[in-house]
Amino acid sequence: DFIVCTYPPLRQTKSFSWAALSFTVVAVLFLISNHANGDVITVGDVDPNVSDAGVVGGPDLIIGNTGVGGLFMDIAPPLSGPLQALASDTGVIGNQGNSIGAAVFDDFGVRWEIANSLTVGNLGQGFLDVFESALIQVGGPLPSTAPTIIGEGLTGQGIVRLEGIASRLTTGPLTVGDEGVG
Repeated sequence: DFIVCTYPPLRQTKSFSWAALSFTVVAVLFLISNHANGDVITVGDVDPNVSDAGVVGGPDLIIGNTGVGGLFMDIAPPLSGPLQALASDTGVIGNQGNSIGAAVFDDFGVRWEIANSLTVGNLGQGFLDVFESALIQVGGPLPSTAPTIIGEGLTGQGIVRLEGIASRLTTGPLTVGDEGVG
């Protein structure tokens, strides 16, 4: 015994699977195009605990205030609508002694807008990684007078790493190793 398949039923089967696949693709694209916020994940000591981009982090966004804290932001590029930034008045990564803070911004269109100042490694250890065309903007569009300090206090240790095409940190005055190590 064997089964004989003819060409027209096979064509109908392919048409059905293409219709199902097309519907699935359209549904996924619709969901992505209506979600223009970045994906923000926080772990540990982050104040305030930001869950999505587009939310002002408050007057200060502190990653690793007295303990260990981390923040990660990335996105699949939206198909429509503006991508909203993570925003705060100041940013501190590794604030108090013995604290460790790490922040990773990874993907085109991902940005952290900081109005007044950024400190990476105030009295603790701070790590800032900016990958794949992400932007950290301190003080608004250039020219800016808002400072960025890497390794501010005596016990502060700060590391900033920019990697990938168009990954950038725009700032006013940049101080590396003020009293600490940068």
